[in-house]
Amino acid sequence: YRRYLSSFIEKFGLEATVKTFRKYQNTEEGSILSGSRCHALGHEIGSKVVQKGYSNKEILSGCVNFCKENIVPEGQANKELDFGCLNGAAHAYVLMNKFSLGSEKFCEVEGIPQEVKLGCYHGIGHGIVSFIKLNIEEGLSLCSKLSSEDAKYQCGHAVLMDPDHAVSGPVTANPLDMASFCDGVE
Repeated sequence: YRRYLSSFIEKFGLEATVKTFRKYQNTEEGSILSGSRCHALGHEIGSKVVQKGYSNKEILSGCVNFCKENIVPEGQANKELDFGCLNGAAHAYVLMNKFSLGSEKFCEVEGIPQEVKLGCYHGIGHGIVSFIKLNIEEGLSLCSKLSSEDAKYQCGHAVLMDPDHAVSGPVTANPLDMASFCDGVE
């Protein structure tokens, strides 16, 4: 799927890729691509469109409805949006630009709904986790430098949620007593 979607983007662009993939999900064969499978492919597509030089406006406008299934966490305003593609795009942007405070500007696009920007900030957190090699404390410190409370929260959430932390994070990089560490973080 990744290889096919990547070549489809190359040939037809982001908008056509998203529309075609959503149609494919309605077929018997495509119906297995739901939930985390689809979300992971969204990450891949988001990464590819950043690498191909799409503008942040094109990405934040076109990446929001990649998966047909609702996998947005409770409390989000629009339950129809999936942020896998946005997460992957912001993740790639952070890595390509060696994280800087300017990375936040990637998510700040005029006319884009706040809930979409939140999905983008979450992707910044994923990028930070990769950039700093899974050091949770350093990742949260970088997230705390973002300008809004929503941006800080979404970024920090991504830093803390990476399932590989426990397995692949350097022992010295992760707090020994995570509960106590979290109690001390603003």
